Amino acid sequence: MNRYEIFITGNDILGFDFINKIVKYANMGAVISDKEIPRVKNFPQTVRMYLETTDALKEEPGVRLAAYREVVPYTKEELDAMSWDELKAAAKLVGLTGRDRDKLTREYLAEMDKE
Repeated sequence: MNRYEIFITGNDILGFDFINKIVKYANMGAVISDKEIPRVKNFPQTVRMYLETTDALKEEPGVRLAAYREVVPYTKEELDAMSWDELKAAAKLVGLTGRDRDKLTREYLAEMDKE
């Protein structure tokens, strides 16, 4: 199963192409991100969508794709059992970086408590 984060921008000032692209990916099962509000008032319009599909998608003009991984909320014990590289990768998914293992673990757990 392929998971994509899709960034769609408008190519025409009226937004018809933008709407057609949203409809195209929505028909494939994509949903609009609930963490980011689409920007449609001014040109260029932008929206972020998420899609899980067995198809391999390709970028096209006005559509940028990124592989998407869901953030898994690890416990303190699981974080302590991880290697340093695994911990850094898990923390990077939520936007955290650092050199101190204990601090990175505390920040990760605090970030997971927010959600």
